[in-house]
Amino acid sequence: SSEEKSQGNKKLSHKPRLEPKNRRRFSESEDPIFKICFTGGPCAGKTTALSMLINKVSQLGFRPFLIPEAATLMLKAGYMIDNTEFTEMDAIQFQSTLMRIQIFMEDITLEYSAQTSNKPVVLFCDRGLMDGKAYVSEGVWQAILDEMGWNEMYLRDSRYDAVIHMVTAADGAEKFYDLDTNEARYEDIERAKEVDKMLQKNWSGHSQLFLIDNSMKSFDDKINKVERTVMNLLGAPQTTIFNCKFLIYPFKVENIEVPYEVFDVYEQYLVSPKGQQSKIIRKGTQM
Repeated sequence: SSEEKSQGNKKLSHKPRLEPKNRRRFSESEDPIFKICFTGGPCAGKTTALSMLINKVSQLGFRPFLIPEAATLMLKAGYMIDNTEFTEMDAIQFQSTLMRIQIFMEDITLEYSAQTSNKPVVLFCDRGLMDGKAYVSEGVWQAILDEMGWNEMYLRDSRYDAVIHMVTAADGAEKFYDLDTNEARYEDIERAKEVDKMLQKNWSGHSQLFLIDNSMKSFDDKINKVERTVMNLLGAPQTTIFNCKFLIYPFKVENIEVPYEVFDVYEQYLVSPKGQQSKIIRKGTQM
């Protein structure tokens, strides 16, 4: 777990916490391209958070891009997206089409941003490729992976530098749950909570996964926490934040009541002639 503490209005500039997977493969610039996925159950505040972040990072000298939610685009194009009416073949065809559209939008935007921007770039993705697993059965999901030649580590770990999971209002802020703000939303409160929990499980192996729940006093506090989290990841000036880690003892794996992943973390360091250490590689390997 972690604790956040602020020291007045003191500002701090620091190196990005993220090590971006997406360098400028299509140009000679050394500026990084950060790619951050926003996920979570319906009516979580993603649209509001993304709008705020695009404005914020622009003011700080980044070039933001937004990859829209593929399901909403498909709905507007005439696709039926309520999967409760799908046969198994319908589900395979729809979900694989959605994921191919999303991959295309992500990749073409990555290429365009690398070729045209002379600033550090942030790609914000409204939902990620692992989201689809929450809306289909295990059999359908595996059929999609087999048909397309994908695997979960590629879809989850290789394509996104960080994942921000915003918990649905149906879990902890029920009176604010509303089906009217997104035409692609059809889940009732219980289904929304179920989808949210499945999404948490699907993304749980990512090394930079951040959960933003509804424990704050207000929706504005929730959005502010999203802002602090992303600014910290990008190394942008902000109020100082301290992350504290706690040792749980005695600890038994069988007592864990939430979805979890087991992985090894390897860190490599260089030691300078003055004895100072500098971390150069941090890599996680799923077990």
